[in-house]
Amino acid sequence: HNAGAWRLRFVCSPGLASKRRTRTWGAGLLASQERGHTNRQRGYPLPLMSVKCQGQASVLCIPIPHERERLMGILHGYFDESGKVDKPVVAFCGFVTPVSKVQPFEDEWYSILRSYEMGSLTMKRAFKAHVPLSPKIRKQSFAGRIETLKPFADCIRKHFEYGIAVAIEVEAFKHMSPQAKKQLGGVENPHYLAFLQGMMAFVHHLRSDDRISFICDDDEETAWNCYRFYRRVRKIHSVSKKHFVSISFADDQSFPALQAADLFSSLVRMRARSLFFRTPYDYASLFSYLTAPQPRFTWGVALWDKDKLKKWDGKLAQGR
Repeated sequence: HNAGAWRLRFVCSPGLASKRRTRTWGAGLLASQERGHTNRQRGYPLPLMSVKCQGQASVLCIPIPHERERLMGILHGYFDESGKVDKPVVAFCGFVTPVSKVQPFEDEWYSILRSYEMGSLTMKRAFKAHVPLSPKIRKQSFAGRIETLKPFADCIRKHFEYGIAVAIEVEAFKHMSPQAKKQLGGVENPHYLAFLQGMMAFVHHLRSDDRISFICDDDEETAWNCYRFYRRVRKIHSVSKKHFVSISFADDQSFPALQAADLFSSLVRMRARSLFFRTPYDYASLFSYLTAPQPRFTWGVALWDKDKLKKWDGKLAQGR
């Protein structure tokens, strides 16, 4: 990383985007909202993060009330996905923090990378303990690789305020009824459900003067459809229209916070797979280390296994 390098971010009016509509919205969940077919809290039918620990293996929520710094400005939410539809689980995870905390986070993150002689952190490589991370960090045991990654977890816990994650069992989603999927907009990719829930999960934490800008890792396969979801939600959900001010897609190599989201998303997907299918994973202690309760940090993780999706399927099929 060149400390003197600049990142230019172009912000364009949403009016420049295409306003074409697709059939998937015609009779789907979002269209039904416009007709007033749902009466959930704030007019949004998707179940949001629980604020109570339910004592169930497939739900982790650690609410820690705190008073966020008082400032009028933009919150930044950095999110990344993990897993595709050909995998057992997909996850969409990220962090939210006031813009004032982003630069200190980046400075510390880059400092860790420099100390390891790394240009960036990518979990596709980092979780392969037998593969060197850099000329300085050679192949390691799993325990050794976890110790190497802990400073990144410390950096996340120090500078961010909220961690949000959604993981979905892919096969269970595929077996949801046509009526339920119709209510979800007719999509066949569970990633979009995870994206929608992850984006909406933060609504209850927003104060009246908060505004949030979403920055997502750029994925050619899903970015455009996610943008369309974002636009549609703002159009039919008054709270989102007020508080959600932008969404963009970026290269994670240039945004340390997206690298942090990659770390979290990868760990959550492994955690969910372990809970859904009883498969052990080598980085369980790193997940526990990252998500341990601490003051001034709130974690919300929703893991949707087949049992939860089945219950939700019935409600959606009935238009509830």
